[in-house]
Amino acid sequence: MRGFVPHSDFPLYHMPLLPIMIGLGLKILPGMYYLRLIYVLVNCLSVVPLYITLKKIQNNTGAVLLAILFYLTFYEMVRHDFRFLAIRQLANVFFICFFYLGIVQKHWKYTPILQTLLSVFSVLLFLPTSFNLLFVSLAIIFSEEDSKVRNGLLKRYVYIGLTTLAVLACYFIIVPNSFNQTILEQVGRDSISRIYRLKIFIYSQFYERDKFFYGLSFFSLMVTIVLNKKLRYFALAMIGIMLISLWLPSTFYFHYLSAAGPAFAFGIFAFGTLIFGLRKRVGVPGLIIIYSTYILLFLVQLSIVSNSLMDEWLGNKKNEDYFETISVLSQTSEPLITFMPIFAVEAKKELLIELAPAYMRSLIRRRFTDHEYDIFASRACTIFLDRHARAELPTEVIERWSAKYTVIYKSRWGKILKTNNQNCEN
Repeated sequence: MRGFVPHSDFPLYHMPLLPIMIGLGLKILPGMYYLRLIYVLVNCLSVVPLYITLKKIQNNTGAVLLAILFYLTFYEMVRHDFRFLAIRQLANVFFICFFYLGIVQKHWKYTPILQTLLSVFSVLLFLPTSFNLLFVSLAIIFSEEDSKVRNGLLKRYVYIGLTTLAVLACYFIIVPNSFNQTILEQVGRDSISRIYRLKIFIYSQFYERDKFFYGLSFFSLMVTIVLNKKLRYFALAMIGIMLISLWLPSTFYFHYLSAAGPAFAFGIFAFGTLIFGLRKRVGVPGLIIIYSTYILLFLVQLSIVSNSLMDEWLGNKKNEDYFETISVLSQTSEPLITFMPIFAVEAKKELLIELAPAYMRSLIRRRFTDHEYDIFASRACTIFLDRHARAELPTEVIERWSAKYTVIYKSRWGKILKTNNQNCEN
């Protein structure tokens, strides 16, 4: 919004599409709340094309509804929906639309154009999702039985892939440091932390909410590869998507596993297809077992996630001190120093640009000296010592600023300081 170029003027290890969309949204809408509301609605409504797509692949309403339930209650997907706009969630919307066009609108004349746009948007949003699109494209091609149609699809997806790569290459050439920050610095990350992340997934109680989802989905996909020829290629693609999301660079936290949300949902769909496929082979007792299993899966998933989802929702609704903190910040002078930039966006305040590497938590950056931090503080009008300040600032700097400047507000989110800068408005 202020004309700065990502990667060049400030570090960014993501691609720039979501920040651009947020900036445009803030130009049109009054504030972040409305953007969040639209974002949540888009995430929820994306299950409509997902439902239609799965129904087209296998006409089994029960299996599709089971997959939709798991997808909508995927804890790591909906977590913090009202706090920020997550790249991984929007990436799933693009993926679902791409999948829908490839299956339901396969022969529509505008499908190649729209899929190309979605592919370009996806890599400019979250680069690792290029593998998601690649895997599902291969599944769409090889699941087609008509060789003539299959060859046409192969040409289409090669064209889409080459166009996407060309746009990506242009971006890397035009924007300085973009290739280094989004690829080279990611590839160079130590893989040990990725293994540690897998251990957290396996042993941590915090992630038990989704372990049932992950385990059941992966197991059903493996079984599907052996037993269901029609879904075999799709099952292979979805397993590939899961593995890619598990092995993301260690820059990305564990909740980026939700970038494989549609793949996990497809696993549940495959499981439903397997159990309902037995209906014609069993008698009344067997039908009772099948439908009891179906109902039990609904109840188990809801029992696992309902408390955490309700806590999340109530936490968002009752977060009064957050909004009060934003209100106080909105009445202070700018520029502002805060290590959680969302507060500056919410309060419509200008950030001190010199501290951009710290704001964006760049992977490779030099540490500022205590003297440099004091110079930055003298240029700012307001300092918000938020939660992340203790991770970014030396303890001596925090103590010195707290003693030197006037504390005008404190909450569990941090404390707001007014500096002695004479150029600031009162």
